Amino acid sequence: MSSSSSSPPPHVVEDCRGVVQLLSDGTVRRSPDPIFPVDSDGDDGSVGWKDLGVLVVSADYRLAPEHRLPAAIEDGATALLWLKSQAEAGARADPWLAESADFSVVFVSGDSAGGNIAHHMAVRFGPAGLNPVRIRGFIILMPAFGGVDRTRSELECPADAFLNLEVADRYCRLMLPRGATRDHPLFNPFGPESPIPGPFETGPVLVVAAERDLLRDRHAEYAAKMRELGKPVELVEIQGQEHGFFATKPWSEPAGELVRIIKRFMDEFRSDSA
Repeated sequence: MSSSSSSPPPHVVEDCRGVVQLLSDGTVRRSPDPIFPVDSDGDDGSVGWKDLGVLVVSADYRLAPEHRLPAAIEDGATALLWLKSQAEAGARADPWLAESADFSVVFVSGDSAGGNIAHHMAVRFGPAGLNPVRIRGFIILMPAFGGVDRTRSELECPADAFLNLEVADRYCRLMLPRGATRDHPLFNPFGPESPIPGPFETGPVLVVAAERDLLRDRHAEYAAKMRELGKPVELVEIQGQEHGFFATKPWSEPAGELVRIIKRFMDEFRSDSA
């Protein structure tokens, strides 16, 4: 076959910061390099969240575009059900959990996409749906929510923001089910395509927003809607910061402020007297 009749080579149709690229033939190419540089000057080799005095279980989930929603939500549920199985196993649980974990005092947290997952876990399981695991609260950091109608903070977001509208829309095209809009219930849980929620219990919820995050208005609307439904939700806004600031600048004072906010929330609700 002559070269003139051969198919053209695949080309990039979606590019997420050069880290994830979707090619025209459906191939997904991932870079081993980090998506953003992290200042490690303050790293002493310990865990930055040690001031919380907790044992951290970090759950992974399948990534888009190979695995679009609801894959990540189902993986979040699988992780919590695994934790339930460990609590039921007692002394037969993984040794590091059997020796150190208190399954009666559990907090579920996530940021950005993980914050979205944390919301859906709160609705699905609430404080008592994983017995004998007792979830004392949900900590939702700058959750990835959206919608077809733009909010003011989305429209006014500068193009040079870490998460700007163009990047956010690209993420949506890659993670939402094919043919879905930004009003899909998993992405806009109280939007026009979402069913009217039935009765559900969440326990205490902390929502953290950032003043310069294009999703700030989404977070405020989410907290307000949860309160309308009678849920005990606290909304805290970190001034002067962008989306995911604690990941790009983990040793900054605003990141330290966030840790203190989370610690205060956990201290308030870790006991039955709260």
